[in-house]
Amino acid sequence: MKGQGERLDDIDGKLGQAFDTYAAQVARAVDMLFGHVREMQDHLNPALDTMKEIVEQAEQFAPQQRRA
Repeated sequence: MKGQGERLDDIDGKLGQAFDTYAAQVARAVDMLFGHVREMQDHLNPALDTMKEIVEQAEQFAPQQRRA
């Protein structure tokens, strides 16, 4: 039984290290993902603003229909 306790302690230590490594890798991946999203927003927001302006200007020329 004495050997089993030491073996379980060893397994527990290795699992703790594995979990720490996994958590750190996931945190890095999430940070990279957020960075990528911010970069995409920085590139796409000006285009969306331009499209919004174009639509707003085009709405001025839309025919007005009257209902009878």
